[in-house]
Amino acid sequence: MATLPQVVSPDQWLESRLSLLAKEKELAKLQSEIRAQRKSLPCVEVTKSYAFTSPTGKVSLSDLFDGKKQLIVYHFMFGPQSDAGCPHCSFLADDLKGVNPHLSHGRNTNLVFVSRAPIDKIEAYKKRLGWDFKWYSVFEDDTFGKDYGVAFEEGAKEITYNYEQMDASKMPKDLPGVSVFVKGEDGKVYHTYSGYGEFNHGTETLLDCTPLGRGDGEPESWVRRNDEYGI
Repeated sequence: MATLPQVVSPDQWLESRLSLLAKEKELAKLQSEIRAQRKSLPCVEVTKSYAFTSPTGKVSLSDLFDGKKQLIVYHFMFGPQSDAGCPHCSFLADDLKGVNPHLSHGRNTNLVFVSRAPIDKIEAYKKRLGWDFKWYSVFEDDTFGKDYGVAFEEGAKEITYNYEQMDASKMPKDLPGVSVFVKGEDGKVYHTYSGYGEFNHGTETLLDCTPLGRGDGEPESWVRRNDEYGI
């Protein structure tokens, strides 16, 4: 049972809240600067051909845009030998379940998931957890994952993840990340951004406003797949 926060008078609470507000404003300013810098990053033309497997057959990276200007790819941790995806990737996916209509119609952007698991396992897992978003497999050839920093050559002693050199023996074989692409007027695809590690999403943002927060541990030890909470 979590300890109740310190009980104070309304005036004391307001003083503490205003002190926190000043820091929140500093953070908001920094976040705004980061967003602006991220938007202004240069881009790199994608000249390599990548193949993805959908339930109906092979598709290209260009196909993943589904007619939109922008493409967000979430590299979901779900390996070929696993029967279920990563619990924390699944937690994020639950938050993103209904977001694609807003991205698609409001921001001309398509969101998809990509994993190394075969497509039949992906489809079964989607059905199990009640998801309907587009999810593609690179089971047959994960050149895409290797090129965008979430998959690595077998037997490698060192890998580069999140732009840092790491000991491969201490890292899982599947790692999360987000890669962003844009399609030019010429129809060519350009890579604009890749990020790794922690991604804030709706549930975490809400929990950050509460005394209990996200919970202890990194990553959060309480997170389960949506059918594993025993309710």
